Amino acid sequence: DGQEHPLRFKELKNLQLSRDGKHLAYVGEPESFRRVVVVDGNSSKPYGGLEPDYIKDSLKLGPVGGRYAYGIKMRGGARAVIDGKEGKIYSGVAEFTFSPDGRWVAYWAAQGGKLHIVANDREGAAYDELGLPTYSPDGGTLAYGAGIGARKFVVINGQPQKAYASIGEPEFSPDSKRLVYLADLSADGPTLLVDSGKEGKHYEGIREQLYFSSTGQHLAMVAFTGEHQMVVVDRVEGNPYDMVLTQGGGKVQFDGEDRFHYLAVKKGELVLVEETIEQ
Repeated sequence: DGQEHPLRFKELKNLQLSRDGKHLAYVGEPESFRRVVVVDGNSSKPYGGLEPDYIKDSLKLGPVGGRYAYGIKMRGGARAVIDGKEGKIYSGVAEFTFSPDGRWVAYWAAQGGKLHIVANDREGAAYDELGLPTYSPDGGTLAYGAGIGARKFVVINGQPQKAYASIGEPEFSPDSKRLVYLADLSADGPTLLVDSGKEGKHYEGIREQLYFSSTGQHLAMVAFTGEHQMVVVDRVEGNPYDMVLTQGGGKVQFDGEDRFHYLAVKKGELVLVEETIEQ
């Protein structure tokens, strides 16, 4: 806002502003091979040289409240630094994620060839694979994809769900009441939608992008069957088309809670489809 901060560095990186616009964080280099993390004008101790080093691009500023997290590496491993407090040593840490309300933070931790999610200072179970941790909009639920061998599943607040051949990233509705993701029954399909634990109809394929209405009451997706594609809203199938456009800005767009539109191709012609949801 036109005001110069008194701290001076050779270089500044990872400049971040909180969602509420009240907090500022960045990484400064006071000299070669030295880095400090600065949050709201307060600097951390120097990292680098013979001391533990800052993990490049790991700084994450919380959306509100001025909380922050990053990783540091040293001989024998790495650890998280959350609000200035250093955590347990692991072989590696990454992907710091805050809940939308800023209260909670989760991150990846590697140890002994396995991966854990550490959430709210609690270490989760060990897995062979992990997806990105995702908090619900109200901050009350944490979900992520995980895998053990050929089994892939979603973990909700530490509890593994039904396993599949593969799964997509879990996504919450805007009102936090629904958690949805795609799942494949085998390497060649079919694909289905899992909505709050309930499995939907099997399709040859479903596009990864899912579309919620503004309140989360309705959910749309694009499914494939044979040589046709269709928009499915709340498990109700629309008319089949040669293609439903979801690239280059194309998407299923809700117009309020009871109407939506999208672009499709039918017999070589581009058409605008507008539909109404019957209550």
